[in-house]
Amino acid sequence: MADIAETDRQFGEKNKKVDRVYADIHNGLSSNFVDKRVVAGAINTPVEPYTKSLNDIIKSNVYTYFNFIFFIITILLILVRGWSDLIFLPIIIANTAIGVAQEVYSKKQLEKLKFTNDSKYVVIRDGKKNSISSNDLVLDDIVEFNEGDQIPADAVVVYGELRVNESLLTGESYDILKKEGSNLLSGSWVIEGTARAKIDKVGKDSNISKLTLEASKEKSTKKSEMNVALDKLIKTIGIIIIPVAIAMFIQSFIYNKESFEISVKSMIAALIGMIPEGLYLLASFTMAVGSLRLAKKDIIIHDMRSIEELARTDILCVDKTGTITAGKMKVKGYNTLGEENSSNTRSTLYHILGEFVANSNEKTETTYALKNFFIEKAHMEVGKKVPFSSKIKYSGMNLGGKNYVLGSAENVFRDDYEKYREEIEKYSRLGFVVLVFAEYLGELEEEKELVDEVIPLGVIFLTNPIRKNAKETFSFFKENGTKIKVISGDNPITVSKIAKKVGIEDADKYIDARKLLNDDDYKEAVEKYTVFGRTSEAQKQEIIKRLKGSNHSVAMVGDGINDVLALREADCSIALAAEGKSPIAQISQLVITDGDFSKIPLVVKEGRRVVNNIEQTAILYVAKNTFSLLLAIFAVIFVYNYPLMPSQVTIISLFTIGIPSFLLTLEKNNKKIQKNFLTKVFLKAIPAALASFFVVSGLTVFCREFNIENQILSTTATILVAIIGFIILHKVINPFKKKHVVMMLLLGGGLVLVMLLMNEAFSINKISKKGIMLIVLFAFVVGEVYRGLEIGFVKTYNFIHNNKIAKKIIDNINNLLKKITN
Repeated sequence: MADIAETDRQFGEKNKKVDRVYADIHNGLSSNFVDKRVVAGAINTPVEPYTKSLNDIIKSNVYTYFNFIFFIITILLILVRGWSDLIFLPIIIANTAIGVAQEVYSKKQLEKLKFTNDSKYVVIRDGKKNSISSNDLVLDDIVEFNEGDQIPADAVVVYGELRVNESLLTGESYDILKKEGSNLLSGSWVIEGTARAKIDKVGKDSNISKLTLEASKEKSTKKSEMNVALDKLIKTIGIIIIPVAIAMFIQSFIYNKESFEISVKSMIAALIGMIPEGLYLLASFTMAVGSLRLAKKDIIIHDMRSIEELARTDILCVDKTGTITAGKMKVKGYNTLGEENSSNTRSTLYHILGEFVANSNEKTETTYALKNFFIEKAHMEVGKKVPFSSKIKYSGMNLGGKNYVLGSAENVFRDDYEKYREEIEKYSRLGFVVLVFAEYLGELEEEKELVDEVIPLGVIFLTNPIRKNAKETFSFFKENGTKIKVISGDNPITVSKIAKKVGIEDADKYIDARKLLNDDDYKEAVEKYTVFGRTSEAQKQEIIKRLKGSNHSVAMVGDGINDVLALREADCSIALAAEGKSPIAQISQLVITDGDFSKIPLVVKEGRRVVNNIEQTAILYVAKNTFSLLLAIFAVIFVYNYPLMPSQVTIISLFTIGIPSFLLTLEKNNKKIQKNFLTKVFLKAIPAALASFFVVSGLTVFCREFNIENQILSTTATILVAIIGFIILHKVINPFKKKHVVMMLLLGGGLVLVMLLMNEAFSINKISKKGIMLIVLFAFVVGEVYRGLEIGFVKTYNFIHNNKIAKKIIDNINNLLKKITN
């Protein structure tokens, strides 16, 4: 064994260094050198994806702006002995706990994002072969790689040859020949061959570590439209509440000469009403329930926002093989082709093809199908072989001193394709995958396109069985307004025919992607065509990029490593990966672990349920927040005391917003998601908030003018706000069903019982005749006020939306608010 010092290279701690060595390929490193590397930290410890630590997660959820506000509120209530008003605390604690739990869950999912598997590898140490984990490999180890292995660390081939696929790293799915001296990149896969390689970079130094960090960061930064809208809402409220709260306290304590206790409680009641403490909790809870439901269907969520992204998708891009069709192929027949070789017969062709496929080492569905059909061999002498790759789209072999090629007609015949187009395309129009077989008069070279003359010998036509439920799946997308784009490497005519069989709309609009040469070509093609054939990996990515540039929300379904670039580009990436073991499962947001394409509608339905129900219930929260804000401003301007106590606001919110919102988010809701989440919420929330404000402020003025006691006002306002809350809840629920009647009766009954049995805890006083009369009077008024405001608000919005000048003013206001909140 020859261990020769090369250079010093630092690993681990500053005072620890390890000498690089060249280990003998038959003996490997000695135990002594292995131990030195372990001590120096030159071991293949996998880098952790870019995620928060548990401590960071807890801090980010506990130390929030609104939690700080609630902390101050709690201290103030303790100072004034307002114990009954601390009922909001369980909600805040639950909100924080669920937030932590949700991030911990996401962290665990993200940490599964490994581009290299922790598999066993054959390593040579002390002249013996050992099977060890990839995490136990050290710098300069000699490792033996075989077909099917994933390269666990950057290495250099020192003996033998391999064909590897680096698609996971580069997106290019060409098989690359690696000879002695060639670099092996961690994360690539061995397609064929056996070789020994020296580990050159380990752990954080390896190429894959940088990719892991980059991918995990990318996944963790982008937010969905709904989350962006909620963030804007929270930021805006956060800016407003502090000056309003200070003004309320000053007005009550100094101008109205109220006690410190009453002033604090009034201010806190307004603050609690203005803070949407349950909205984030609701969103987190609904997303978590959605993830659990999908997990039971063998669907893994890497990124929670992907549920919403897929539900918003208006274009779904799919491949043919593995998506529309199952992976298995079957030869349906063959025929001779061309008149150049008169001695060519079906029998001769059959035997030569039998020899060709029998000696092929390729492990693809196409090769298996050919081997199952062409079983008789001519026993010819076998020479040089050129494996198939997606770059050259043919495989070659020397048989009996002649060179033969098998591949796509366009790549084999090239300029002569037009001579045979009619005969070949008659099979394509029937939906067959077509291969041609020819004698090549030049020299076979790996990864080189054919340049010399070919003599056509035959044509083979194969079928892919259409996936079960494929027609029903595409029918679902058609009914729901989602356009399908089929992006395939196969002949566009074949793909078009198969797409038509499963009911894909406009499947007859197809194009050969090799005709797309510039920006204008792509821009026109993505809007005009449904089927793209003969696409490269880079073109798949470009098509998706162009679709996104045309203001579409694009999802991509992939089942192979040649889809990596397209999956990364899409708004929502979906991997069809059996048991989640495919490399694409590691970079996709959604992974269907049994590879069943027909389950995608389940994700769409779940996403629609989540977003539509959150949108529906968000109206309740925004209406409450806006009402509380308006009432607080009213109290400050007109020097009135805030008519509600903190405990009253909390109990009303619990029965008219909190409990029903959680129940509503669990309901089915398959309506198509529209854009402008926040706009739609405000269109329905503002009329409700204004109706509540006008009625309660009117009640406050009425009580003050007619000298009605504050206790009567407070209790009357509480009951009136509760009634208004149930009216708004009734308006928000659409469609309103019998089960909703039962829900509202139970909630109303529950609220009445709490008010009767726990009246002291919630500052509910006995209702006098005056109070009952006021409740009846103002409850009657609120319905009509609400209805009028709702109609007027919609008309006003439509006018602004359709008026250019008004719309420009609103856009300028929005831009100003955006700058403030950012």
